[in-house]
Amino acid sequence: DNRIVALVDGQLAAKGWRRVPEAQAQTVLAASVTTREGQRVDTVHNNWGGPGMHGWGWGGPMMSTARVVSYTVGTLVLDLYDTRTHNAIWRGTASDVLWENPKRLKKSVEQGVKEMFDKFPPGVARSAH
Repeated sequence: DNRIVALVDGQLAAKGWRRVPEAQAQTVLAASVTTREGQRVDTVHNNWGGPGMHGWGWGGPMMSTARVVSYTVGTLVLDLYDTRTHNAIWRGTASDVLWENPKRLKKSVEQGVKEMFDKFPPGVARSAH
């Protein structure tokens, strides 16, 4: 949580936004993180034909191996509200697999938050890469 807050704070500061006491705030940021489980089937086919066989036609016996891979997808949603009208003025989302490798997970979260803020503040065109 602290890492995500620091990343979001950094992106907002880079866009010229700053934290102020609640009584002075013109906007409020609400964040939510959700996860969902997913699965995929990886299939490997072996022995696609005997020696010297080319193109379509008879081949040797074919073997297939399949395995089910489970994974978790995390989604970060940020909503920005106008404190006066209580209307939503911006939403950013980022989703990716929650990697077990800490370095890969950190990089994924950093990239997701960065890309989310490419379209911030509201009404600004996406920056060229």
